[in-house]
Amino acid sequence: AGTVEGARVLDGFGGTAAVAIEAISRGAARATIYETSPKALKVARQNLEAVGVAGRCTVIRGDFLRAAGRADFDLVFLDPPYDIASLDDVVAAGTAHVAPGGLLVLEHRRARPGPAEAGGLRRVRVLEAGDSALSFYR
Repeated sequence: AGTVEGARVLDGFGGTAAVAIEAISRGAARATIYETSPKALKVARQNLEAVGVAGRCTVIRGDFLRAAGRADFDLVFLDPPYDIASLDDVVAAGTAHVAPGGLLVLEHRRARPGPAEAGGLRRVRVLEAGDSALSFYR
């Protein structure tokens, strides 16, 4: 509770912008989306326009893992492809974007957890459902 309200949210693997739309609908101040697929970018922009939140979202065509880290985000959500080579690299990249006191959430396969610690953040909770899990870092 209170994590999203007024937050600056980053979705490192934006896809269709569903996470950004959900965050804005729950009171986030702004959302930033990284996506590499031109097709997904088109869908993301259409979705943001369709629900009227495009003005509160920044869509970046680029690879989140290569983005320069700015500790500007209260909530960083990372849902990389399940076959990505290194979850350690994903979490490490994410930690560079988390503002002091912020939260990083990693979606991953249940059988393949992310690191226990990275970049000064520590995994504080894991929620599991089916084959998927969410790891929370503070």
